[in-house]
Amino acid sequence: MKVTSMFPSVKVIGFGNAGCAVAGRVYQQGLLSGAEFLAMNTDQAALASCPVPSQLCVGLSVTRGLGTGGDIALGRSAAERDAAAIRASADARLVFVVVGLGGGSGTGGAPVFARLARDSGALVVVIATTPFEFEGGLRRANAEVGLEDLRAAADAVIVLPNCNLSRLLDERTPVTDAFRAVGDRVAEAVTGLWRLLAQPGILPVDFAGLERLVRGRHAECAFASVEASGEARVREAVSRLATHPCLDEGRALAQADALILSLAGGPELSLAEIDRASREVGRLCRDNVQMLVGTSVDEGLVGRLRITVFPARWTAAKVSPQPMSTGASPSIRDRLDSTAVQTPAHSELPDAGGLESLEPAIANPTTASHPSLARPPRRGRKSNHQPELNLFPASRGRFDNTPATIHQNENLDEPTFRRRNLILN
Repeated sequence: MKVTSMFPSVKVIGFGNAGCAVAGRVYQQGLLSGAEFLAMNTDQAALASCPVPSQLCVGLSVTRGLGTGGDIALGRSAAERDAAAIRASADARLVFVVVGLGGGSGTGGAPVFARLARDSGALVVVIATTPFEFEGGLRRANAEVGLEDLRAAADAVIVLPNCNLSRLLDERTPVTDAFRAVGDRVAEAVTGLWRLLAQPGILPVDFAGLERLVRGRHAECAFASVEASGEARVREAVSRLATHPCLDEGRALAQADALILSLAGGPELSLAEIDRASREVGRLCRDNVQMLVGTSVDEGLVGRLRITVFPARWTAAKVSPQPMSTGASPSIRDRLDSTAVQTPAHSELPDAGGLESLEPAIANPTTASHPSLARPPRRGRKSNHQPELNLFPASRGRFDNTPATIHQNENLDEPTFRRRNLILN
């Protein structure tokens, strides 16, 4: 069943190899009637194989169309170089960005696109996958950096870990089928969220509801959709949600600050089922969760009940959006270092007279995390230099008459710093 958009403008952006592959799959399904599709990549050859007709090869002057080789700094620089073209392509009210994290083009470039789209006034929802365990530590580290950047740049980020999605597959599934199935799950998240917002219903979930819940909140989100049939279909569907890998086995619901819940069924869908399903899903969430419930009747769901959930947790972004630059982007090492908590320049222990200078930082967690905001030290403070410590014992006490423990001509009864003539201060 095709779903016609109720929004003035919606765009689906595939960024990087994995993002373009999923965007192409959704485009070929033809379920998002009225949405515009755009494929973005730094690799011209990979971009040419994408079925999405509207394409943009970013950073040609940086990568020469050969990709980034997994360098997220190069991917970011490529996107920044074509910031004007990217900004022009983000002219929509709602923008879905699909990206696979861990490589260079999508991980580095998608946050740039998300920030530019948000600055243009669009509501930006990112659907991102993270690497499998077997893909190695470098790709996982890249993905963590890219994910923090996306959380800072987008209104909402739906994270679909590949390691969780793989739990839905049989262990004997061939690798090509496994990757195709993972891509189908991501495509299902895009089309499911679209269906939730765009399909008319008895109680529709509209764009304004989504905007109110996630606009400017840098929300961490999840998404899952389940179907069940039979007399116990409500209980069966809720049970599947409680153990769904895409919901971290129910933890995404339990930690959510807001929840969009969509209930859809055939013409036989009853009010009692709607009430029971909403109450059962509500029990999986915290008491003060802000729940937005929508219901619809679909002739294609005769005998079946579909429950779709979109839990969101409001968090402050850990990485602030960085200003656009024209020079080379920082390396992953610099990016990782920039997210670490900085320590004051004076790391020595203060003397008694200087302890009060630490009180504002202790009382205010902002200054504790960002020492540059703390009150500067007073002038004329005493030196923090501590003289050499005299730790040599005058007597061994009741062991004075006990023979020393000698090993390889060393007296092991003496502390190491004394045997090796080390000075402690």
